[in-house]
Amino acid sequence: MVFLMVLQFCDPAPQESNVHNESQLSEVSHPGSLERNSHNFLEYSKSLMLSNGGDSVMLTTIVPVATSTPHVAAAAFYHCLVLATKHLIRLRQDAPYDDVIISVL
Repeated sequence: MVFLMVLQFCDPAPQESNVHNESQLSEVSHPGSLERNSHNFLEYSKSLMLSNGGDSVMLTTIVPVATSTPHVAAAAFYHCLVLATKHLIRLRQDAPYDDVIISVL
């Protein structure tokens, strides 16, 4: 179920490089869709925090390593960076290669 929820904030990976380039151009020309995806990621993160009863959630909880593609993981990390620069979430990583801890502000 987590994997299906993750896919709601991220488009599936295109199969061909030409399609991928067109997809990137589409996102640039339609910034609202990118903001919508970041908003969906934020709402999904909040729902996971509430269901776990905490004030933070691990990135690997949102994007499980075993079931997520590299494209989905990269998109999730990108949304983390976008939301952190807008001061909507706080990111923390205690050591290199440790999990990223996400807290909603």
